[in-house]
Amino acid sequence: MRPVRPLVIVVLLSAAAARAQTIPTFNLRSIESEARAARAIFVGVVAGFDGRKGDIVHTVTFDVAESLKGEAGKAASVHFFVPGEKLAAWMKNRSRILVLVDSEPKQPFLRGPRTTAIELGSADLQVPTADLTVLQDGEQVLANMRRTFQDLPPARAKGEFESTIDPEVFAAFPPLRQQWNGRLVVPMDERLEKRARLQLGSDRYDMRREGLRALGFFRSEENARLIEPLLADPYTDLSHVAEMNLGIDVVSYPIREQTYKILKGWGMAPAQEPELGRRVSRLATIESMEFLGPVTDAGLETLLNAPKLRSLWIERRQSMTDAQFAIIGRLSGLKILTLYGVASDRRLKLLTGLKKLEYLDVRLGPITDAGVATLTAFPRLRWLGLSNTRVTDACLKSVLEMPALQRLGVESTKVSEAGVARLRRQRPNMQVDRVAG
Repeated sequence: MRPVRPLVIVVLLSAAAARAQTIPTFNLRSIESEARAARAIFVGVVAGFDGRKGDIVHTVTFDVAESLKGEAGKAASVHFFVPGEKLAAWMKNRSRILVLVDSEPKQPFLRGPRTTAIELGSADLQVPTADLTVLQDGEQVLANMRRTFQDLPPARAKGEFESTIDPEVFAAFPPLRQQWNGRLVVPMDERLEKRARLQLGSDRYDMRREGLRALGFFRSEENARLIEPLLADPYTDLSHVAEMNLGIDVVSYPIREQTYKILKGWGMAPAQEPELGRRVSRLATIESMEFLGPVTDAGLETLLNAPKLRSLWIERRQSMTDAQFAIIGRLSGLKILTLYGVASDRRLKLLTGLKKLEYLDVRLGPITDAGVATLTAFPRLRWLGLSNTRVTDACLKSVLEMPALQRLGVESTKVSEAGVARLRRQRPNMQVDRVAG
């Protein structure tokens, strides 16, 4: 008679999964994926456990009724991270527990294999399948698992695939939705290939993209024929928007690009590359511009051809020259100008031609009281940001010479509270933002 060798595994059960008695993962996993990944699968009942009911970690002994994969023997010793109350209930009720033990940990913080435990008799049983159905009966779960090994042996699977699933699929199963991040892990098998082919004809861009992503793992002449029409897919996306790309929209065709990449990888791409993107100028209509990349003379001069440009934003990480400020000074339609950390007293003089300017923020730059005096040249200025500059109370004299100014920011400067108080008495309707520097 063969001796019984206990099987030692680690099982995690979180509060979020307590109702369904299944183990949540970062990606919801189909029962077929769990079965394929497991090195051991058995059905058993809890025969006993150590520790108190209030403890979380227990060593649990199972009487194994059926071994579906691997060799569990007639008994299994299991390390459970699960409340003792739950174990006591399982033992009292002689609940049948399906246990699946992974070959190796799926997450680095686990001390042992990531394992799934399913209470087959639970009234709240909800087990997702690779067919995008939900099993709610324990016998159905076992039948599905046996069929997984009989009809689709693990050797035929290419691996696992994180399939993006429409939220409506699990809309009727709140416990599953609580554990779900929008993806379901399924085996790379005939079912995935079949579903991917159907998705290619969807009216929805995201479904066509998902079908392509999956079908890319199934190289065949038939699949190449099915995806080839997508080289003319009409869906477009903006890779770069004109407001951050010198007035040029870069339009891409992501489905076409993905299709061409797959066919090229299969060695089945057409001789002529399809149109994968195009550039569209919006300089004639663009109203705002933000520099995310390096500021160049040529780039700024391009904006001279944008007659409707009203707002320009440049941050301190950019290196700029006086000549570039002179170009900005020629953008006569500007109403909003943000120059974080790049302006100076000398450079402000190069901007005095911006007579329509209403908003100016030059925070973080080496601006002094002399520089503020230059700003009186802007008759329409309503908002002025001088935070983190070198200004003092002396600059407030120039501020009083700005008749349209409604708000002033002097946070983290040498402007005193007393100076602000005097300004407020003379201009009671002006909002002044000040935090001691």
